[in-house]
Amino acid sequence: MVAALATQDSSHADAYLDPGARDLVARARERRAREERLVTGYQATVTQRIGVGIRALRRDRMLFHQEISARIDWRRDSTTRIEVLGARQAIPIAIRGVQVPDDLDSDAGDLAFDPGTDYLRITGEMQEGFLHPLSAGSESSYRFASGDTNEIALPGGRTIRLVELRFTARRAEFRLISGSVWFDAESYGVVRAVFRPARPFDMDIDTDPDEHDGDHVPAVLKPVRAEVRYVTIEYGLYGSRWWLPRLMAIDAEASMGTLMRVPVRFEQLYVVTGVQGGTEPPAGRRHRAAGSVDRRSREPNDSSAIDPDSLANAIARCIQSAARTGDGPTVVLEDSASAVQAGPGPGGRAASGATGAVSRTAQRQAARQRIRRCTRQAKGNEPDVVVVVPGDSAALLTSPTLGAPILDMGDVISETELRDLGHEIGALPEQPWQFRPSLRWGPAGGLARYNRVEGLSLGAKASFDLGRLQLDAMGRIGLADLEPNAEVGVTRPAPGARTRLAGYHRLAAVDPAARSLGIGNSLTSLLFGRDDGDYFRATGAELTGAPGPTHGSWYAWRVFAERQEAVRKETDASLPHLFDAGSAFRPTIAAARADQLGASLTLRGQHAYRSGAGLGAEVTAEAQHGDFDFGRGALTTRLTLPLGPRVLGVEASAGTSAGAVPVQSFFYLGGPSTLRGYGGNAASGPSFWRARAELGMGIPGARLALFGDAGWAGPRDQFGKGRALVAAGAGASFLDGLLRVDLAKGMRAPRGWRLDFYADGVL
Repeated sequence: MVAALATQDSSHADAYLDPGARDLVARARERRAREERLVTGYQATVTQRIGVGIRALRRDRMLFHQEISARIDWRRDSTTRIEVLGARQAIPIAIRGVQVPDDLDSDAGDLAFDPGTDYLRITGEMQEGFLHPLSAGSESSYRFASGDTNEIALPGGRTIRLVELRFTARRAEFRLISGSVWFDAESYGVVRAVFRPARPFDMDIDTDPDEHDGDHVPAVLKPVRAEVRYVTIEYGLYGSRWWLPRLMAIDAEASMGTLMRVPVRFEQLYVVTGVQGGTEPPAGRRHRAAGSVDRRSREPNDSSAIDPDSLANAIARCIQSAARTGDGPTVVLEDSASAVQAGPGPGGRAASGATGAVSRTAQRQAARQRIRRCTRQAKGNEPDVVVVVPGDSAALLTSPTLGAPILDMGDVISETELRDLGHEIGALPEQPWQFRPSLRWGPAGGLARYNRVEGLSLGAKASFDLGRLQLDAMGRIGLADLEPNAEVGVTRPAPGARTRLAGYHRLAAVDPAARSLGIGNSLTSLLFGRDDGDYFRATGAELTGAPGPTHGSWYAWRVFAERQEAVRKETDASLPHLFDAGSAFRPTIAAARADQLGASLTLRGQHAYRSGAGLGAEVTAEAQHGDFDFGRGALTTRLTLPLGPRVLGVEASAGTSAGAVPVQSFFYLGGPSTLRGYGGNAASGPSFWRARAELGMGIPGARLALFGDAGWAGPRDQFGKGRALVAAGAGASFLDGLLRVDLAKGMRAPRGWRLDFYADGVL
């Protein structure tokens, strides 16, 4: 996201909510043009941590993580040296173990910061990025208010007074931000900034259609959004004068429709060991004005103002010259035997004692850095950077400077930092009001399903994003039962939690966790003639709550009042039924008619251990009052244990109830999510237990597995006494269990073979 500093009309009289805010903005703008631009050099160590996860039904998974540590010697008017101390990355969802990042030279080259750069802008790849609240004319986009004051005592008796400026976006635009900035009241140097965009990023609105054609994204994956919980930048005081970055952190979550949620966390932690600076700009050095943008921005002297052909020719000539002379490779590879420049040109030579693989790595890194350096020289607006990479990759992977390995998203940003930020994040302003409608319908919009009650059911959903509230209305009808379904809801999208109030008349599943109304069971019903779900009709209202984006799905609650009624099988149509008239769906359950008032709560947790083991648990409790008064609860635990190249996965679950439980509130076993080898409702009752275990062989990206399942459901007084159903089989697990295919055989009546495709398996 490249920051755009716009000049706008500053005559908005309502921009300042108090006189102190006007004075703060004026002084902060003046500060942006001086002081840190006088820093001529600094030395620091930095640790960068990046984590990307994926949220799933049974457990969250790490999709990617990377850690880099380096020592920086930054010089404004000469070469900056970045020595890589440690580096590792992993894709746990696909491969085992860690590796050195492929583009380490490029990643490390971006670790140095320019003290004259205002990092409140946050840089990246967007054509237009966050509009700085302190840019000239920003009053047309922001409102300002004075905040709190604070004092910090320094060794030696000096006290620094801090003042807060709060700013709020006038409009619901992603490139506008809302938050607060703390300043040193004496110098007006930035001490801390915490903010977030005025609304989530939306691919259809916030990207250039010519660069990102949203028409190529299937409608079922839309909307493609990214919600930023917070961005924080903290500064430290060095030499009793210089405020330089100490911490930069971002917590966000991307989503693709309702199918995928991807949390992203980023942290850079700097320890500055020395600062050099002056009182006047260095002689002969061209400084950018306070309103200009950083090295990735588009300004008159940047590539956007240079003829593309001339720029390309200049870069090509530079690369050819460097290759002929061996001049200027900016990657240096070192090992214990020697430290030499490596590169493909005549001036480069392989490091003594280095392996052929290291030499090839050196050549690739040197080539990439040569291209980057020549591009910078052709643009004429960046200093040179030398990246020193040790040739011993094993030393990089095990460097103690990296700290503990990242195992889950909670390891990316330290818990201490999160606690310190808790108040500031909670105090961030709400999103501005807006009006953005959207409409999805039919199979392309993910609103098609198939089951033995509705047959093919098609729907349409209209959504209205109001910023601080989200409205939705959905209607659908099944071609077999011709029963209209409707639902209307309003969601309160607070940063820490989301609550939704809805009224509905819908087909409900007896076990929502089994996703009987999802795409998996729909395809199984249509293609194999097996509908593992059981259903009833529900009409009523509900209030539900869950964590906001980036917080993980660690809890969910629901309060409802509804009328429950039985439904019946309306069709036998399926692919097998076309060839065999005797192939029919099983009957539906005889759900009791009931008027019920109820509440439920689900708590989830998981933990990954350094050994590679993982432990997870989920507990659910529910109580209902009305025609049937009862309560029920269940506990599920999961364990994964590495056994060399193999992985053992174990899952155990049990539940019971009290009171008069209607049929539609029984526990049900059968189908891939509970008891493989058996169909839906193979066993049911007011209490149950089940267990499953499997041994996986291979890499996380693709494993073969041998498994066994057992389970029982029935009357409470028979718990632990009844005859269990047992199944065994083999399967394949892909992407750490996100996708599964299993072939299982029921070992006790009703015996039989089953082939199942489903998502989010045990391992």
